[in-house]
Parts: sequence; structure tokens; C-alpha cells
Amino acid sequence: MRAAEDGVLFQDIPLSNLPAHTPFLLSFAVTGGEASVSAQVIWLDQAGNQIGLPGINLFVPGATIVSQENYLTYLDLTQPAPAGAVTARIIFTGTIIEDQAGIFLDKVILIGAGSANLIQNPSFEDGLNHWISVDTTAVLIGQAYEGNAVARIDVTGGLIYQDVELPSAAGQCFLLNFGYRSSSIGVDLSGNTLAEVLWLDSAGREIGPGLSLVVPSTSLRAQWLVYSGITEPAPPGAAAARVKFTRSQGSPEVFVEIDKVVLGRLI
Repeated sequence: MRAAEDGVLFQDIPLSNLPAHTPFLLSFAVTGGEASVSAQVIWLDQAGNQIGLPGINLFVPGATIVSQENYLTYLDLTQPAPAGAVTARIIFTGTIIEDQAGIFLDKVILIGAGSANLIQNPSFEDGLNHWISVDTTAVLIGQAYEGNAVARIDVTGGLIYQDVELPSAAGQCFLLNFGYRSSSIGVDLSGNTLAEVLWLDSAGREIGPGLSLVVPSTSLRAQWLVYSGITEPAPPGAAAARVKFTRSQGSPEVFVEIDKVVLGRLI
């Protein structure tokens, strides 16, 4: 990695040994004081000029970093590299909010993947567009896991889901990743959240489960947790996946927040 005086850290990755139009998985960990971080993957041509739109453009608020009190991990999938791309540049840019604040990055990973992120509006920056929800709202907050908005499931329970088309999915496995936070100040045993990937046929009927994660409410107030899982292989006839979060009724004043949902095909 190289650090510049303006708070930028970057590395160039050659793409010469990979097929054209390959998407990539980016993962990293961050901690520090109140300093926001943006992460990008941009594409360079043979002359070193940027081409196309950034493959990834993430923003981690400074208030989120300082409230974690530990490293927070991120994972995202780029769009496929455009025609003519010979280099991927990973760029981290830090903006100091408080004097003497510092940013620490660790375990940066960039690896070829089988697809871009298949979820539309994954960070709820466009409200609840592309999502179906019950008793769930999109909320602008200063401590979002990524970006400026989250999906908040009500204290009385609720759900939110999105159906994603999956061409030629039979036999393929998929990665699910998301940020989760509970407002609980104690263990809320009755308010668990269920994260699921369900297989759908071409008529939109459920034909089997792909992944099921039970996320208990946490006593870590205002702490984001990151969950990852790999589905079972999609069965014959699977034409789509339903990514669904269901929260049962919990204690009064306890809600949960979901942010930066990633679903992608593995190689």
C-alpha cells in the first residue's frame, strides 16, 4: 500500500491473469477515532487512465467508526470490470473529523467473484425502493453501517425482503453478507431476527431454503455486527432468490437495523 499526504491509501492490482469483465470481492477492516473513510475500486486502462464508473464506492461514517470500539469489517462485490480495464485500483480516503483522530485499516482482500452484488438499493440510500416491507422504515442516521441510511424493523416485529433473479442458478452457491444492530440495552430474548435466502421458481413460488441465520438481539448497544453465510447449492428449477429479514416481536423500545445487504454468486 502507498499513503499520500492528503490521507489517501491505494494499491494497483493487475488484471492480466483474469478473464475480461470479471467482478471482484473487496473486504477490509477499519477502526480508529472519529474519522470517516471512503473505499473505492476504480478501473484503469493500459495508459493508466480511469475508465468507466467505480466498481465499488463505499462510505463509512466517522461516528460509526468511533462508536464501535473495535475493528468493523466490510465486504462488497464490484460491478464487472469494463472492456479495456487492465488494472484495478483500491483507494481508501480518510477525512479527519476530530483533531488527533486516526484511522487504522487491516486485512484488505480483493479477489475475483462470480457476480456483482445482486441486491438493488443494498444500503437503503434510496429508501425502501426495490424492497417489500412490513413495519419497516428507511431511516437516515449518523451511525449507519455504510452510507447514511438503514432499514429499521419496528419494536412490534416486521419483515423486509427482496426477490433477485438468478439465471442458470441450479447447483450454484451464493454469499450473503449484511450489517446488523440492535437498540437493546440488555438481552432481548423474544426479539430474534431471522435472515433467510429462499429459492423461488419461475412462477415466484418457494421451492426450498438456501440459508437460514438466527440473529439474537445483542446487549452491545449501538454496536454493528457483521453476518456472513454461504447458501446451499440452488436446486433445479431455481429462478430467483428471496433475501428476507424477519424480526419477531421483542421488548418495548427495542428495534433492529439492517444495512449493506450483499448477495453474490461464488466462483
